[in-house]
Amino acid sequence: KTLEALRRSRNGLLRDLAQKLASPNKDEYLRILQRAMRKESPWISAEDFPVWRTVTMKPIPPSLYRYSLGGGSDEDTRVTLEFVKSVTDRWCFGRTELDLVRVSCRQLGIVRRGWKSDEEDFFVRALQCGLYPCPGSTALALRDSYDDQPMGQWLYMGMHSMKFEGRSYVFVIANPLGDLRLTVDSPTISSSDIVMVKARKEKP
Repeated sequence: KTLEALRRSRNGLLRDLAQKLASPNKDEYLRILQRAMRKESPWISAEDFPVWRTVTMKPIPPSLYRYSLGGGSDEDTRVTLEFVKSVTDRWCFGRTELDLVRVSCRQLGIVRRGWKSDEEDFFVRALQCGLYPCPGSTALALRDSYDDQPMGQWLYMGMHSMKFEGRSYVFVIANPLGDLRLTVDSPTISSSDIVMVKARKEKP
């Protein structure tokens, strides 16, 4: 009797599903079904990512930088300097503060190696979770305020990649050997922490 009841229940669910997928709202039902069938947690949202740090967006002249630019090689330094010069969005979205969170590709359900070839997929998935790309100047503000970065930590900025001589780069906040650095790297990480912006809830 139990098996028969389960069989009837299963058949009833399948009939309901078929009816919904044939209804005028089939696209919405299909979207919900596809979301529920994902391997990653389908209902993850920005609430699952606590604010890690809040940075103040303010212009900082290069003469006052309290950290090193580049990853150690002349090429890294040259590319980093070019991108620092090109950052003009210091006053992002008209806000003076941005709340940042740290996530990984796996937490977002991205199983590919980073977002180099699937940048739009990466940011679409992040947006579905309530997270937003970092403006380029966020890296400068974070590096300036992150004095207590643990040695050996590399944080990749979740930002739209920048092009230089045909290659794609993102800013990286690094502390390789006790030397605080702002550098760049190809956006091909998979397990490293990625820094994203979490929107603030509007006060009622």
